Amino acid sequence: MQVVEMLNNLYVCFDTRIESYDVYKVETIGDAYMVVSGLPERNGTKHAHEIAKMSLDLVAAVRQVLIPHMPTGRLELRAGIHTGPCVAGVVGYKMPRYCLFGDTVNTASRMESTSLRKCLGQHPDPHLHSAPLRHCKARKTPNTPSEAQPSVK
Repeated sequence: MQVVEMLNNLYVCFDTRIESYDVYKVETIGDAYMVVSGLPERNGTKHAHEIAKMSLDLVAAVRQVLIPHMPTGRLELRAGIHTGPCVAGVVGYKMPRYCLFGDTVNTASRMESTSLRKCLGQHPDPHLHSAPLRHCKARKTPNTPSEAQPSVK
C-alpha cells in the first residue's frame, strides 16, 4: 500500500505540472510515465521544446514528492527523450487505449532505461539541440536491433 500511495503522490505531482506544457499524457505503467508532444494534436515544431521544458521541470519537481515509508528519502527521476515518427491509434475494446508504436518510442524508452538518475537521456538528434536541453549531455544511443521490436503472432 505504501508504494501505491507514493506512486499516487508522484503522478498527482506530474499530472499537475504537465498542465503547463503542450504535452499529452499517454499512459502510466508501474513507475513509468509516458508523455508525448505533437500528438494527438500537432503543434508544428514545438514538440521537442515542450518535452524538454517539461522534463527539466519534472526532474526538479520530483524532489518534493514524499516517500511515505521513507520520510528522509527523495525520489530521483530518469527521463528518455527522442523525436521522430511513430504510429498512434486507439486499440482495444473493453478498455480502449491511445497507444504509440515505433522505433521512436522504443528509442526513448531505451534512453530512459540507460540514463543516469536526475539526468535526461536524450538522443543526439538535431531537433533536441534547439530545445532547453543544450546544457545536458547527450548520451550515445543504445543499440536498437530490429529484433527488439515486438513481433505479432
